[in-house]
Amino acid sequence: MSKENILIIEDDRDFLRLLKMALSQEGYSIFTASKGEEGLKILKDKGTSTIDLILLDIKLRGELDGIETLKKARKMDKDITVIVLTAYGSIQRVEEAMKSGAYDFINKPCPVNKIKLDVKHAFRLKQMQNEISEMRSKLEEQGKLI
Repeated sequence: MSKENILIIEDDRDFLRLLKMALSQEGYSIFTASKGEEGLKILKDKGTSTIDLILLDIKLRGELDGIETLKKARKMDKDITVIVLTAYGSIQRVEEAMKSGAYDFINKPCPVNKIKLDVKHAFRLKQMQNEISEMRSKLEEQGKLI
């Protein structure tokens, strides 16, 4: 099985380093950005097939906030899994993130173990969805699925 690639877009450098270290120890390949624009450039340069999941701070410095970054990332790849991180968990912002295609959100501060568990669950769900799609395709080929 190939190593999953995570893009972390977070403007708190200490938290970014902590996440990178913790998730690297879990065996993930990590790409990092401190601004939305920088994260989208990585997503474009690496190709959407390379990045498997994005951890995205909802409140970013720079031209793009987290919601706009999320919307643009989802335009680049409608199936990319995005987990939103927020220390400013207003219900409206979280609702907006979920409507824009976020898989889940995590309120900061939180234990790194919670983030690792959420990432693991997101990858497991994606794996199950891929398996279902493969089985459906095989059944369609065999004429056993209407």
